[in-house]
Amino acid sequence: MHPARGIAVPGLLLALAVVLLLGQTPAWGGALGRIQAIGTRDISAGADPDGFQIPSNCAAKTQLDHTWAEATVEVVQPRFEYQPSGGARARSSLTVHPMPYLQYAEPLGDWGAFGIDLKVPFGLGSEFKNNPQQLGYDTATLLALTRLSPSLALRLSEQWSVGVALNAGLAQFRYKAPLALGSVCVPVYTDNQADGFGFGGAAGILWKPDALWTLGVNWTSALKARFDGESKILQGPVQIRDDFGMSFVFPSRFDFGVTRRLSDRLVLGADYHFWNYSKTPNELTLQFKKLSMSKSELLAWKDGYGARLGVAWKASDAWTLRAAVGYLSQSIPDKTMTTLTPDTPGVGMGVGVSRKIGDSLTIDASLTRGGGSNRVDRGILGRVKYTAEVYTFALSGNFSF
Repeated sequence: MHPARGIAVPGLLLALAVVLLLGQTPAWGGALGRIQAIGTRDISAGADPDGFQIPSNCAAKTQLDHTWAEATVEVVQPRFEYQPSGGARARSSLTVHPMPYLQYAEPLGDWGAFGIDLKVPFGLGSEFKNNPQQLGYDTATLLALTRLSPSLALRLSEQWSVGVALNAGLAQFRYKAPLALGSVCVPVYTDNQADGFGFGGAAGILWKPDALWTLGVNWTSALKARFDGESKILQGPVQIRDDFGMSFVFPSRFDFGVTRRLSDRLVLGADYHFWNYSKTPNELTLQFKKLSMSKSELLAWKDGYGARLGVAWKASDAWTLRAAVGYLSQSIPDKTMTTLTPDTPGVGMGVGVSRKIGDSLTIDASLTRGGGSNRVDRGILGRVKYTAEVYTFALSGNFSF
């Protein structure tokens, strides 16, 4: 066994454990589809003059001729604002969320490659102190998915590759806010927490017609997670505890990516993403066990999409510079928009840099800013404005063995 490969496995297991502890994040835009760092090589936007293209595609790992691993931490700092008509502006609490990512690939001769990825593809939530839209209570919400994906990619020819993956997802649900009867809040505080688990799959096709172009399509199935949780209902000194069950369908996703090599040192990349919420129920329902009752929250999310365009330039043998822009649509409709589930369409911009250290290690760093605003008509209450601003710093190490 190659000595470096013997070291890689314990390191991967340790990183898996870290992800389970850190896999929480709020979103900006696209409901559960969140903004990600757009200046690193993890996505097709920006590509990689030295490495393989469109690495998020299930079939992409056939481009490798050596063992490869990437460990990334994104540090996400979101800020949301709520401005009612004629009222005081409220800002969300200043929070920081570490977001770990891992990728690993092992070539299987000339015919394929095995891989395993660990990502947090979905996240939605916010945190407000003295939330004026929620009777002045402190509120905190979270709905997120951490996903482990072993995959197998097969090379059909010099131009075509296919790949499949199994997705095992650990889901988290947190809801701390006053009780809502329909759209009306009442002065009864609730604290709900649940964890769930589910399975899904993915499949991808990669086409390299020549040395200049790489094109790929990838489909990720919906993932239904079943939750078990605990609820606390608080009113003054009175506290009621109960267990509850629920389920949630994380949406399927379609991706298209393309890269074009303009020279040995310059690569352009673009990708498009579509989230299909058609199988996600319009209502999220908590089934309480002791109270023999249920509580539903209207979602009615609509399909979302996003697109990114980037460039990577190898300035020298050691340094590579990257830049990209992206757009993310709004998937939470105006009728269900609140400070508990804020969402805006908006634009993101990112820059990144890579430093090659020896033959087996490259360090990447990037900074991304995303933001947007949305005005919602509340009838006689006038128009309220939601604003989002999210900074994402990413640091990653890429290892070749």
